[in-house]
Amino acid sequence: MFKATIKSFTWNMYDDLCSWYRFFIRLNTGSQVWGDNWIDYLDGNRDFHYNVCACEKQRDKKRNDKILANEERIYSITEIQHDDFVIIVPLTMEEFTKEGQMQNNCVGYYYHDKIATGNDLVYFIRKKKSPNRSYITNRYNIGSKKTVETRMINNKDNNDGKALELIEIIDKTITELLKAKD
Repeated sequence: MFKATIKSFTWNMYDDLCSWYRFFIRLNTGSQVWGDNWIDYLDGNRDFHYNVCACEKQRDKKRNDKILANEERIYSITEIQHDDFVIIVPLTMEEFTKEGQMQNNCVGYYYHDKIATGNDLVYFIRKKKSPNRSYITNRYNIGSKKTVETRMINNKDNNDGKALELIEIIDKTITELLKAKD
């Protein structure tokens, strides 16, 4: 029993040290990670792991709110009419996750920081006959003023000529939308 207790203590101490390390590294990288008021989320009656999770939860909520606000800026591209396709702009974090799962790609998590900071935006192209099934995932880069990544399932390059033509129209529309809102 004593051996099991020591082993458990050692593992917990290791996890806590890793959490401490991650916490302080992130803290020292600036307020964009934790926010200026991270100390408001600490609870002295709880252990360190609980407090790190509370800070991460608040950080993620703020980041997610920024993501959704940035995506909302281009929502009107969903009104672009096409014979074969519909355009989806994700307005919930679940939509990002669901797209990543359907496409077997990283859109559900990888670009979140870039979207939150306003560098990239994401939109989906779906076939009109099956609008609930993922078809093409696209990443628009604000600096380049164009879609810089367009992927089909399993990260295959988009080779659909009609969709590529539509993307050119979408790029122009997004560029105009962002100019008007700046």
